[in-house]
Amino acid sequence: MIARSETGVVEGTIESINAHDLEHEVLTSYEVRDRYRVFKTDEEEVGVVEGEAGWLEPEKCIDLHTKLARDAGADVRLGAKVKGFECAPEGDRVRLNVEDGGVMEATKVVFAVGPWTSGLLGDRMKDKLTVTRKVLHWFGHGVDGDKPEGS
Repeated sequence: MIARSETGVVEGTIESINAHDLEHEVLTSYEVRDRYRVFKTDEEEVGVVEGEAGWLEPEKCIDLHTKLARDAGADVRLGAKVKGFECAPEGDRVRLNVEDGGVMEATKVVFAVGPWTSGLLGDRMKDKLTVTRKVLHWFGHGVDGDKPEGS
């Protein structure tokens, strides 16, 4: 993780690392640039390295979760455009109104609709959901530690 030390992010990260007794290093801006040459850090930035940390590739995670859901008996309908939903009068199912005019029923539903959440769920969930923006970055890498072109 790289951040400006005064933001509190670094302090919170180190608190969490210490709480879980994880080995780590705090690197100066120079040490980050020297060890990980693809990063261009400002002098005010530091790096926190936790050797057992890693990353997840979101696309592979989604594929795996979809496979596990199917293996567990879920009927996964990728790309189904749900226009609305209602609880069945019996209370044990959800009816989904699909764009093509069809209706699907299920005892459990996962809505993975991103920015369309408020349009689909309306006021029903307004007090239960908080919309946040998560920015992700993918960095290219050079060959044998060389900096990428244009850096």
